[in-house]
Amino acid sequence: MEKPQSINQLIADVEALKRAQEQYNQNFANLVARSEFTAGIISAMIADGLIKREGIIKYVENVEIKIPGYQSSVEGARESFIKLLNSVKIS
Repeated sequence: MEKPQSINQLIADVEALKRAQEQYNQNFANLVARSEFTAGIISAMIADGLIKREGIIKYVENVEIKIPGYQSSVEGARESFIKLLNSVKIS
């Protein structure tokens, strides 16, 4: 009698994990899209001379972002964003 309950519990656990993974994937896609929109807007503002590239780079270099267990990812994103900012052509 114990085995069918265990199997049913495992099935329920797998379904819960699938739902959690789908929610994670949706949140991840949302964050990536928002980051791309933000980078595009900042790049356009730099290109149009509305904001100074140096000020944005200084901010990105100095802002403290702590995501436990993901500091190398944060630093990689910081470096990539600075490279993007440096590639913007000013009108």
